[in-house]
Amino acid sequence: MEILLETLTLPGAALGPQNPLPRFRDPQHDRAPASDGTLTDEQLAGFGKHTGARLLPYCAQDRFSFDKPMRDYPVIRMENDRLRALFLPGFGGRLWSLYDKKLGRELLFRNPVIQPANLALRCAWMSGGIEWNVGQLGHAYSTCDDVFFARCTGPDGRPFLRMYDYLRTTGLVWQVDFHFPEEDSAFLAAHVRVINPTDRVAPLYWWTNIAVPETGARVLSGCGDVIYINPNTLTKEGTVHGYGAARMPHLPPLGNADVSYPENFPYSNEYFFQNPPTDPAPWEASLYRDGFAFVERSTQPLRIRKMFCWGMHKGGRNWQDHLALPGQGAYMEIQAGLSPTQCHGADMAPGAVLRFTQCFGSMELDPALWSEPDWDAAVRCAGEEAEQVLPAARLAEWDQAFTALEDAPQAELLHAGHGWGALEQRRRARMGEPPLPGWPEDGTHTVFSPEEQPWAELLADSRMTPLEPGQLPVSWMTDPAWRPLLTDAYRTDPSNAAVAAALGVLEYENENWDEAAAIWRENWNMQPTAIVCRCLAQNSLRKGKEPQARELIRQAMALQGDAPHPALAAEYLTMLQAQSRWQELWDAFSALPKAVQQDERVTILAATAAGHLQNDEFLDRVFAHKFAVIREGETQLTDVWFAAMARRKAAAEGRDDLAAVEQEVRATMAPPDTIDFRLTGR
Repeated sequence: MEILLETLTLPGAALGPQNPLPRFRDPQHDRAPASDGTLTDEQLAGFGKHTGARLLPYCAQDRFSFDKPMRDYPVIRMENDRLRALFLPGFGGRLWSLYDKKLGRELLFRNPVIQPANLALRCAWMSGGIEWNVGQLGHAYSTCDDVFFARCTGPDGRPFLRMYDYLRTTGLVWQVDFHFPEEDSAFLAAHVRVINPTDRVAPLYWWTNIAVPETGARVLSGCGDVIYINPNTLTKEGTVHGYGAARMPHLPPLGNADVSYPENFPYSNEYFFQNPPTDPAPWEASLYRDGFAFVERSTQPLRIRKMFCWGMHKGGRNWQDHLALPGQGAYMEIQAGLSPTQCHGADMAPGAVLRFTQCFGSMELDPALWSEPDWDAAVRCAGEEAEQVLPAARLAEWDQAFTALEDAPQAELLHAGHGWGALEQRRRARMGEPPLPGWPEDGTHTVFSPEEQPWAELLADSRMTPLEPGQLPVSWMTDPAWRPLLTDAYRTDPSNAAVAAALGVLEYENENWDEAAAIWRENWNMQPTAIVCRCLAQNSLRKGKEPQARELIRQAMALQGDAPHPALAAEYLTMLQAQSRWQELWDAFSALPKAVQQDERVTILAATAAGHLQNDEFLDRVFAHKFAVIREGETQLTDVWFAAMARRKAAAEGRDDLAAVEQEVRATMAPPDTIDFRLTGR
């Protein structure tokens, strides 16, 4: 068996610099998704809990393109006589490939490229392989970022691979230990441990997302009761999703269509198998007509299973091509999680530990046995085969053995993540607190990155390097445990905008809004800076003072001189868009430097104004551009396109019933592939 750090070369789009502007959390921590009345009381428990958007202290990764030259990526290869697993440590530890050497077959959907797209909490996300999601609805914060990997050794001398990181939003420490349970094992095991080392209740969220080929597949799990999303709630950007309960293989919106075949979906959708807590080893399988089946199985409490597909409509096919290469992106996902849906939340008590083991591999099953219309018979057949190749009792034994290895010391660090865990260790030491449980004391981070350096400086010298008026900070900290250090530094020098901005952001994110605004105003009165102006603008916006917010953002941009940050420009244009100030929006866009105008988010905002001002020359250029940053479910550009086509059609036909014409256009015409990424529609 081998565990080695190597290099993977393939076409890939680079991530640009992070967006430095703090995005404050949704004050509504618990969203209110809709139920159609079919969910049980048990299924409604925790519905919407902890699902409000939350990004800080992380920064958005919202700058990327379609330029994909050949690039070298670090990859960790873990291999035995049967399987070869490739992990991408720079992309959240994603299992990029799981290849069965005996079968001569890739078990997962292996994307031929690395193409970030706007689908995650921090915006950037990519398809393919297996993704490990911990922390918050909307994919992991680390999904396109570095995490730690180390080689470990058990008492018997057998090596295994450990992935781990520190979750900055809630202070959780998580790790995944990867094992080949036997020398020639046909299954890769992932043993997960999540620790809440704080004295606070923390949100609990885990989903394992597995991309597998879509063509010809049928998805089965041990329970036929599912929760699904009503497609009528997916048509418009920002619509609250509506959920219903059903019994496989049919869903009410699709009549008699067998939805265990993802290719029967005419729209993007997902459903969640409600496996009971009494099932000792829940499973899910993706089965194919050549007799091959991918199968995964786990111990409790990872009981819920899910199917996600992009749908066979034009927008769904465009998403698959967008994330891969044209004609090479046909994948779906089977997933495993802790709660009835991803819009359900749970709590993790102070000091609590979550652990489970999940295994990934394959089995062979005659399609004649699983393709029959009788759902229960097909499930029974697949379940019996899953028990044959991966018995629940054996999985429980492995889980017990892996639990005993959770604290095994690492023998070699293969890839370093960020220094935030090391900084937390230093903070705890300075404040006389116990060390961070589960975090290795290996001295890895003696040198910190530019993002981490301000906080290392604060710990060492009780200060931060001051900012220039137009300079934006590079990172944030929102854990209340850092409040005393920032408060002391602020009292020492309230004119230091770096400290004032940081302390204000910490207070604001913890919903001490008035205290934060007072800090920012005091500092702004001493010397205006772009970041403090911007934070005050966000506070004004929250209070409904739009004119004041716009003026403060204008000041922030002016303090940056001739080169305002594209994120600041986008926020200003968004404020104008929200007030339907179309001419002002267009004039503001026209006054921006060309480089800022070419930012894709800025261009999209300008297009909404151009539509209202009937600037068709600009619109046609926009409609022909292939955008990388369009958000999942975003309909801004398609709405502009439909309105423009309706206006042109009405003019050509001499009609003044524009609303009726637009209805006709929406029913008979399709937007260009470059902008059409709707979740439903033709």
